[in-house]
Amino acid sequence: MKNFESKPSLSIIVATFNAENYVDEFMKCLMSQENKDFEVVINDGGSSDNTVNIINKYKKFLKIDIESRSDNGIYDAWNMAIDRAKSDWVMFIGADDRFNSNDAVDRIISAIKFNNDCNMIGFYGLVVDSGVVVKKIGGDICGATRKYMNLCHPGLLHKKSILGCRFSTKYRISSDYDFILKNINKIKYKLIDDVVVLVGGGGISRKMEFLAIKEAFIIQRENCVNKYLVCFYYFFVAWVKIFLRRYFGFIKIKMRIFGGD
Repeated sequence: MKNFESKPSLSIIVATFNAENYVDEFMKCLMSQENKDFEVVINDGGSSDNTVNIINKYKKFLKIDIESRSDNGIYDAWNMAIDRAKSDWVMFIGADDRFNSNDAVDRIISAIKFNNDCNMIGFYGLVVDSGVVVKKIGGDICGATRKYMNLCHPGLLHKKSILGCRFSTKYRISSDYDFILKNINKIKYKLIDDVVVLVGGGGISRKMEFLAIKEAFIIQRENCVNKYLVCFYYFFVAWVKIFLRRYFGFIKIKMRIFGGD
């Protein structure tokens, strides 16, 4: 019988909505962790599919706190879940994300123990799309952070004390970036040179890239991290990169359809 009464070393917060295609594999990934000194705090946005039923199957194996009610998007769901988190350390992960190995949580908890004087700990992640690693993401809080979101948010551990300033519900995709910039002078950060998470390619920020860079531009201006022309330059460069990647990706697909190389 598992002891679900003790305070966990880690709270894993997940926002779900009609995620039945992902949650079973996600829960199996959590089940496979050698170190289960964690709780799973789930805020479901009132799913009409089988999401909640699938999650409830795992309650006898894992410490799960789930509420299903309407919310105002991912960040509103995160804010509600923070109130219920029992650990001093919190991480936010998507239902289509996965830990990269069975000892990932053990490595995360070890990092917490050795860096408890920090209020944020960062790991690297690998973006995976259709089973293929697209890129490695993550990094240190530095000058680049003022230009774009260079951190791997699913690989970020937040000390609960810094989460007194909650995520803005003003933005649909980039409130994690807004949170970092708003608190950049309060954050005591440690980057761990280790990959712990596989980031699903189906995440909202990767599906809506143009909206993501638009929100990042507004966030930079509102947090006064750069002058207008500098912010616009970073926005324009990001826009061109996305456009070219999509355009040339379309050309390659079209050539394959018509027998090209």
